[in-house]
Amino acid sequence: AQKLIDAFWPGPLTLLLPRRATVPAAVTAGRALVGVRLPTHPVARALITAAGVPVAAPSANRFGHTSPTTAQHVLDDLDGRIDLLLDGGPTLCGLESTVIEVGEQSIILYRHGAISAEEIEAVAGPVDIYKPSQENQNPPESLPSPGVGIRHYAPNAAVIPVDVGSGTQAEQQKRWKHAVAEQSATGLRPGVMLPRDWPLPEVFYGVRYDWGRWQNDRELAQRLF
Repeated sequence: AQKLIDAFWPGPLTLLLPRRATVPAAVTAGRALVGVRLPTHPVARALITAAGVPVAAPSANRFGHTSPTTAQHVLDDLDGRIDLLLDGGPTLCGLESTVIEVGEQSIILYRHGAISAEEIEAVAGPVDIYKPSQENQNPPESLPSPGVGIRHYAPNAAVIPVDVGSGTQAEQQKRWKHAVAEQSATGLRPGVMLPRDWPLPEVFYGVRYDWGRWQNDRELAQRLF
């Protein structure tokens, strides 16, 4: 845990660590582990400093809803449920923080996030990936971590990932255009998350979202949610 803290804090890495008696049981729903993170954003850091104590905070979205990346997203989901909104601008990473449990013998990755399993392994050794199952449709208090529910972060629309496979970018784009054309032929009006330099089919009646540069993983991650 100390190696990971030195490498990635402040940053988007949440560590599940043994809860001491000084941490109220309500913070962990009575569980033995508590999720701890030190954020990067200067507004979040200033809030914690002003509080003078560690801050116990849930996510800024309701359970199962898509994660917010702007203040407007938070209002869309929580308006009327919160007293105050502190707007620090768009999130720096976009993706959620990575959630891992650090035990004496193993590291378990519960939620993939802005820091990859490969980056964690390079610092602290092998990582076991938690595999969600149908039981993860249970209420949030019964789940081992945020992000492992079957429908966690699901938008209110059908989402169809397109596997463009390997090969040249031209070959990948050809497979993409074919998949989009197939969906357009169903009569639905699709919205597509498309890399900036990728062309749409010649006939397209949907909405295009600029996903950023295909070769820039961090930009794609920042714009995903």
